[in-house]
Amino acid sequence: MNFGKLTIFVGLPGAGKTTEIKKIRHSITGLCIEDFHANAFGDSPVVEHSRHFRALIEALRAGHDCVIADIRFCDPQGRTNLEQAIRQEISAICMEWKFFENDYAKCENNIHFRSPQTPEPALAKLKEFAPKYIIPDDVTTIPIWQRI
Repeated sequence: MNFGKLTIFVGLPGAGKTTEIKKIRHSITGLCIEDFHANAFGDSPVVEHSRHFRALIEALRAGHDCVIADIRFCDPQGRTNLEQAIRQEISAICMEWKFFENDYAKCENNIHFRSPQTPEPALAKLKEFAPKYIIPDDVTTIPIWQRI
């Protein structure tokens, strides 16, 4: 059976995950989910409690390539939890992790640019996840998106 490929973008708030997904959305046959854990059942961090989890599994099983992103994946435990949950459903799935660089100042600038009136929620998440964001040594990072 041919399953779809799952691409996962990992980066802090303001890194450019949404911008990157918008660039490739037209070439994806399945789901493109920018905030995978947003509005999870019971506001739970558990992967399977994402409102998108079942639809993602079904799309991958149907052979559709999918893309997801979420700041929870900055935490290595969040990545492990995602990989275990997906592999429990589809053991032979092809997963590709794409990591944005870890640059607090650039992300902070982007947050202020995109939400000048209400940056506080995203800044709080940046402060929460920046210390947890550990990028594997053997990957090439994506530069933080910056307005030119």
